[in-house]
Amino acid sequence: MNLSYFGIAVAILALPAFADECPNIEIGEERSLSDIPKQWPEDVPRPTELKNIGGLLSKNERSCTVDLYGRIADPGEQFLMQYETELVSAGFELQDQYQIGDRLTLRFEREDLNLVVGSSVVNARTDNEYTELGLVLTIPN
Repeated sequence: MNLSYFGIAVAILALPAFADECPNIEIGEERSLSDIPKQWPEDVPRPTELKNIGGLLSKNERSCTVDLYGRIADPGEQFLMQYETELVSAGFELQDQYQIGDRLTLRFEREDLNLVVGSSVVNARTDNEYTELGLVLTIPN
């Protein structure tokens, strides 16, 4: 599944705490995900509010990638403000942010980590409206 369909991305680079998952995956292999991986780094706040999770774990010659998406109950802007506070407390610094329509994206850095987190409103201004959050973690091989 390509996260660009959801207009949201999160990228974390150089996460040795997560690398345990990568050695068991062959280059070119993809595995379906239905939850936040248990190896999520302890020093990076978990988006525990994420529900109805889907995604893929894949590996290429240069990296292992976790591509997650799911719904959150709070409006995206409210969730991202709360998550920003948690990330700053964990040592991340906000580098930039942008909003395009109902899509809001924030980019953070901490030492060698880069984190981009975003939310998007799906079915905006209808009875079926909900907020979706996307996460992409990239771990160099």
